[in-house]
Amino acid sequence: MLSSQVMFRALGPLDQALQIIIPIRRWCKAFGKPITPAPFVTGKISGSDTSSSARFSVPIFGPKRNGDLQVSGSWRRGIWDLSVHVVYDENGEEQTIRITQKMK
Repeated sequence: MLSSQVMFRALGPLDQALQIIIPIRRWCKAFGKPITPAPFVTGKISGSDTSSSARFSVPIFGPKRNGDLQVSGSWRRGIWDLSVHVVYDENGEEQTIRITQKMK
């Protein structure tokens, strides 16, 4: 399990996803700052020298509430093409923020 944790960090999709969502006003308003991911990621990452793919979920924590960060994407030529979903509960209703973005 530890090796997969290292892969999510070393290859960058977790850090890239956090960079995508942190500046979004709606997300910061919902969770507050700072935002912290849990130490354990659930999912898969695979790849080669020329391309990689990842699909994972990680709990995230903020001062106002907690939620789940769900990420899927592919890496090619040094760029991650990510689809990021932040899922959280607000007043008993599930809320989702969806973002798709390419990151170096």
